[in-house]
Amino acid sequence: MKKVFLNLMLACLLVLVLIPTTFAASLKNEWTTIYEKEEVKDLKTLLKKAKNNETDLTDVPVNTQAELENEATKEKKKPKTYSTTQRLKVEKHADGTTKETFATTTFAAVGYDSNQFGEGWDDSVGVHGYSTIYWDRYNTVYFDIRLVNGGWEIQDGQLGIKNKKVVYGANGYDQNGGYQNTQSKTEYPSTFTYTYTAPSAWVPINSKAQRTFGMTGSCTVFDATTSWSFSFRNQY
Repeated sequence: MKKVFLNLMLACLLVLVLIPTTFAASLKNEWTTIYEKEEVKDLKTLLKKAKNNETDLTDVPVNTQAELENEATKEKKKPKTYSTTQRLKVEKHADGTTKETFATTTFAAVGYDSNQFGEGWDDSVGVHGYSTIYWDRYNTVYFDIRLVNGGWEIQDGQLGIKNKKVVYGANGYDQNGGYQNTQSKTEYPSTFTYTYTAPSAWVPINSKAQRTFGMTGSCTVFDATTSWSFSFRNQY
């Protein structure tokens, strides 16, 4: 009788140990992929799509505001920008939640002609800036930033850039109604390209309420006599 009771107790303990493990494993498999496509990463292809207004996301406008300011005279100009968004994946959770994964790429440029800085876009002169934000959208409402990357390209040997800075984040109201105001980071790239992954502790924010979501890239563009502050946004 004691042996039977002991075996019964051991069996119960084994079940208690296995249940959490099995449950945790099942949670990982509760997302079902219902759509997926290969990401386009070639910058020339993305720029062409952006110039042609080709995008997979039309219901939410992207803020690509760019600014060029003379550091001595404070004269300001508005550089041309282009943007395109790729819808990379759609998943459905067992509880009915829909998750869409996007990659939004924005381009901005500082024109340069006859030693004059300008607003126009020219593929072969000036300085080009670009950035991509990878983000998820839950039930078309809550936005979650995952990763940002980008860089600057100098198209003219008379120009240089310095003071490179990237600010990215996702501040706003979370799913519980609380306001998140610490979900942002500032980085100072040491090279002409960068990649930063958002902390896993950051939570999705409500896109229907006040928010700051996305990134801003900035630097100083200069020639032998003049310096201009150059910044552009990639935000929702």
